[in-house]
Amino acid sequence: MHTVRNHHRPVLSGIILLLIVLLGGCSDDTTGPDPSGNNPADTASVLLTFDIRTIAGTRPFALDSTYISEAGVEYKVSKFMYYVYGITLIDTAGNNVAAALVDTDNQPLKYNTTLVDYRRPETLTLRVLAPRGSYTAVHLTVGIPQFDAEGNMLNHVDASTMEYPLNVDTDMYWGWKVGYVFLKIEGTAMDGKGEPLPFLYHVGDDPRLMMMHMEMPFTVKGDGSSIRTLEVNVNRLFVTPLGGNSPNLAGVMEERVVHGGATADIVSANASLSGFMTLK
Repeated sequence: MHTVRNHHRPVLSGIILLLIVLLGGCSDDTTGPDPSGNNPADTASVLLTFDIRTIAGTRPFALDSTYISEAGVEYKVSKFMYYVYGITLIDTAGNNVAAALVDTDNQPLKYNTTLVDYRRPETLTLRVLAPRGSYTAVHLTVGIPQFDAEGNMLNHVDASTMEYPLNVDTDMYWGWKVGYVFLKIEGTAMDGKGEPLPFLYHVGDDPRLMMMHMEMPFTVKGDGSSIRTLEVNVNRLFVTPLGGNSPNLAGVMEERVVHGGATADIVSANASLSGFMTLK
């Protein structure tokens, strides 16, 4: 008896192998480069750091040091605090790109808000996560908006129910009018006779949110080099957008002790429009 051999099996195996190779070459491989060169942008968020460098005129700023205002008034600051809410980057196409405020572990900050307090040096750095890319400007808010991006109320809530930095222990809340103080600066100024006069400016309420739009081309790379300087000039809080010297640190009581009203409006406008914050 003769054994019948299957002479077609090697041919069939070769055909199957060829089909596997051809099908593999036609698969949708999204991990490899696009031969056309039109690869999608890398949208992974990486760390971008803003170091806050504060000056008074041309001199480095520190609490309890003596400075001269643009109007020539000698003054000292004993307390300086303000909220920063939300940071938006403007890309080269003019699009708004949200950047999440994060802590030192790169975890999102509660309420997308941080409190800058000059008694606490660790608060003088803003950390955000942003997509890699080229940008032309930064926008942020000094203050607490009435609602957050999801429509949840932020300002005018019961601070006793909130966590840091919107809790009552921060000393940035008006219990008598149910709302947050956006910016607080206190100290003493010397009058014309060399006598110290106390001043305090507590700026808050919804119409006085201070919007900072700072133009400066920069690139977010994600290689540890994405660090910018946010320069804060205390003197500019007392210079109007038209160059006037107001409010007067050594003026009458209504110009020096402020919780609202017309003088608070002036300080808010000065902060927004007189170069209080600039990007370097």
